[in-house]
Amino acid sequence: MPSPGELTAPRPGSADDRPDSLGVSDRLRVATYNAHQSPRLDYTCRFLASMNADLYCLQELVVDDFHHQPRDQTSVLAAWLGLHYFSAYTCLGFRRNAGSAILSRYPLGEVEILADGRGHRFGLATIIDHSGGQLALICAHFTWVPRPACIGSLVSIPFRTAEIRMALGWLKRTGLPGIIAGDFNAVAHSPEYWTIARRMTDCTRAVPMPDRATRPTWGLPTQLDYIFVTDDFETIACRMPYCQVSDHRPLVADLRFATGRWMKGRDRSHRWISQVGRSKFHRFGRHSQRRPIVRRPGP
Repeated sequence: MPSPGELTAPRPGSADDRPDSLGVSDRLRVATYNAHQSPRLDYTCRFLASMNADLYCLQELVVDDFHHQPRDQTSVLAAWLGLHYFSAYTCLGFRRNAGSAILSRYPLGEVEILADGRGHRFGLATIIDHSGGQLALICAHFTWVPRPACIGSLVSIPFRTAEIRMALGWLKRTGLPGIIAGDFNAVAHSPEYWTIARRMTDCTRAVPMPDRATRPTWGLPTQLDYIFVTDDFETIACRMPYCQVSDHRPLVADLRFATGRWMKGRDRSHRWISQVGRSKFHRFGRHSQRRPIVRRPGP
């Protein structure tokens, strides 16, 4: 059997396996997957191809192995799938550098590597030239502080919250329909989860799903991976394929551009500001409502 880099067969899957209601110009399939530095690259190639996605947000790929070939797993995956790609390391190691990658059926704009104040690279941000117009995409891998599971999750909350706010800020500045997908390292309904859920739609909760535990290993099964979209998109379907070689399971979401909501090239920042303002004042319930300031005349 040839090595993964030599595979030339056409990628499996076609537009026929998408929902019938999705047209060619108004549909988008997005997948996110933490590959856990998979050594079985041939399996990963076929596994990703079976998803038949338009956009892949991948985390924990080997992007620079100092002692083995191929040194960059992303280049092999992109060649097999026939997609545009960009990859960058996020974790430095003695033998290999692990990182994140974006694979796209459509051309990528300039990619910005997002980093927090501590220098941790938590995201790849770019503009996608879709056939129907431009959209903003962030492939995210937010901070996890190495501690025992319960302690690390709590210690990491302020770091992840700050990173999520930075990602939302970048998305707001583009003024485009936006998608943030990846390994959030945050359980559902946590403080950092609500930081983004107040402003964007969680695809895994926009439609019914039998199971959402994208991290079924290392203790109790829980969800750490998400696909969030602005209200320019409508979630048609969302599923979680079974995976054999990673401690995470992928998510695949079928999206449709909401009719009348996709503002091509228009400045949407005013709507983001209003949403941020509403969430800030609604956070504390009825006591947070703004009240008019009454100035009484002096004596």
